[in-house]
Amino acid sequence: MGTLGAASAPRRALLAAAAVAAFGAAALGSTQDAHAAFTIGRCQGDAIRLQGSSFQQGAQTYWSGLYIGSNGCPGAPSPSAGYNPNGSGNGIASMGGGQGNATLDCAADRTCNVPLPNGQRDPESSVGLTDEPPTPAQIAAMNTGSEATTADDGVVHVIPVATGASTFIMHVPEGCDISGVSNLTNGAEGTDDGRSTGDGASNFTQRLRLTNQLVEEAFAGDSAADTWGEIAPGITGTVAALRDSADRVIDGTYAGMDCDTVPVRRIVRQDVSGTTYGWKQFLNLVNPSRGWNTTYATPDNKTWPTAGANGTIVPPQVTTGAACTNADHICAGTSSGGGTLAALVASTNGSIGYVDLVTSRSRLFTVDPAASEETSDHTYWSPLQNNPGGTSTGYAEPTGDPLAHSGNIGTKGSNCSEVPIRFAPTAANSRDGDPTLGDWSRAYAAGGSRYPACVLTYALAWDDDAPVYGNSDPEQRKARTVKDYLETIVGPGQAFFNTDYSPLPNSQSAPLLDDANIGVAAIDWDKAGSGSTPVTPPVTPPVTPPVTPPSTTPTAPSNSFSVPSHKVSATQLQYTLQLPGKGSLKVAATAKVGKKTIKVASVSASPKGAGRVTVKLNLSSAFKKALARAKSKKLKVSVKFTFTPTGGTSASKSSSVTVRAPKKKPAKKATHHKAAKRA
Repeated sequence: MGTLGAASAPRRALLAAAAVAAFGAAALGSTQDAHAAFTIGRCQGDAIRLQGSSFQQGAQTYWSGLYIGSNGCPGAPSPSAGYNPNGSGNGIASMGGGQGNATLDCAADRTCNVPLPNGQRDPESSVGLTDEPPTPAQIAAMNTGSEATTADDGVVHVIPVATGASTFIMHVPEGCDISGVSNLTNGAEGTDDGRSTGDGASNFTQRLRLTNQLVEEAFAGDSAADTWGEIAPGITGTVAALRDSADRVIDGTYAGMDCDTVPVRRIVRQDVSGTTYGWKQFLNLVNPSRGWNTTYATPDNKTWPTAGANGTIVPPQVTTGAACTNADHICAGTSSGGGTLAALVASTNGSIGYVDLVTSRSRLFTVDPAASEETSDHTYWSPLQNNPGGTSTGYAEPTGDPLAHSGNIGTKGSNCSEVPIRFAPTAANSRDGDPTLGDWSRAYAAGGSRYPACVLTYALAWDDDAPVYGNSDPEQRKARTVKDYLETIVGPGQAFFNTDYSPLPNSQSAPLLDDANIGVAAIDWDKAGSGSTPVTPPVTPPVTPPVTPPSTTPTAPSNSFSVPSHKVSATQLQYTLQLPGKGSLKVAATAKVGKKTIKVASVSASPKGAGRVTVKLNLSSAFKKALARAKSKKLKVSVKFTFTPTGGTSASKSSSVTVRAPKKKPAKKATHHKAAKRA
């Protein structure tokens, strides 16, 4: 394999400029590449397969859409059609780094789940994805390949591609009441039912809010935080069996126990996971003496503390919450990926876990703002203290918009856009002045002052595929797509639009986007000049995106609105709405009593501009009578909001709230004087 020439600081600047220029030419539909070694032009490659990081799953969906759109290669095969989110360990192993239980990716023409030892690469996989940066030993194994020959030696780039947030998810035991717990997060205005919390981000929801110390102790199985009474002091009630929609018992392990005595069940990944790596970086910042980066990171990150001690265990592989009954109360699913972990938390009464923000949202660990007066929402993510290891009492959401923890409220995006990147390599300490050829094994993104559990995630790609997989036409076509796709990721792909990720930081102290562009610009074909197999030109010419004339149609007015807060009493519902501009607003509330639907209240308004509007709905007499007759003395009310901007189309949102009948005051006893007078 040809060597990459020595580079100085000026060359680093030239490389960065070349990367930008290369993408700029691509955006104009040029078929000329910044390097001459490829004998086929941009967007003339074949489909590729990717595997690894489940943390990147949402980002890969987004990037793939950009790549086959006008920002990439319209009409080209989608490179992520073969993406397998099977965990970071598999992403490293697919490039030859070896890693625990990593296996060959699945393909239609061969057997899956074949172990990959060090140096053995998966020929079906063109890019490895990981959130745990490979070690120097793993990089050496990737680059060396088969130790029997130097013919397959290569050079792998570790290219940062995005940052994102890990969420702390929990499943409060069913049937338990947390209304008296002191560490709740509730109240967009700081209070809820008279309990002041000082948390202005929770939008009238009730979620447990643990200190960083309690979070770390709970994941360690520490005796100070191994029951729900210890992590949620004041929890009351008796545990109910967890049932599915057909009323079948999913988990009845602790049914009938007092809620404060139920053990905290830890749900972790069974595979070598970059999400686990990032989560342990956060835990290590909270308590470095535990050994999260040493004892529980080697030889891989599947080991965790035993309950009440600092020993290590490999978590059992189970599929249901009911099976998590071992003495250490720690479980994992039988398959890899964050989705398996999230599903197991959802089906395990009294459990905690960690998962990327995209998976957390897709698995419905958001909260319903309409549940403000009940404790029926038992599964959600919880905010974290934003100063791990420090004394800060502030809490932060994993979302950039603090209201985006609710279903359809707020704008998606992670709260990691300004996270500091620690121990990233620089041009000065990297091979050939290219940081993507440096040592990333100690780099991490956890510990930001905005949100503390952020993750830096990477793509692993070959500097030159020719010596690694063979100098052939099919391999060149795949290598061409790798370069084109990565150009999209580090180019327009950094402008995340309403996705739960953040772009790479690019400050003077952490120029990660510049570093990524340098690495992508270096990717080429047959750099040793061995002479490639003649390439058959494509039958059809490359697709050129059509030129669309500027639109003269005026932009439609926005109909996007939110419902930040509400108040409920036995006589009135009051809602605060955030509107984008003037228009008409209609609010209607109904309740189903038996088989009848009762009109509760309705109101209309004509807001004159953008801002907050408060609407009050006085409850109808028919509803009040039905409420008084209800055996439970409470009824569920459905509320529909419809906003139509002036000159635009309408949009609607629905919510629900529980209204309780007023408590009857005890009758006053007649005084002796009045009683005598009546006599």
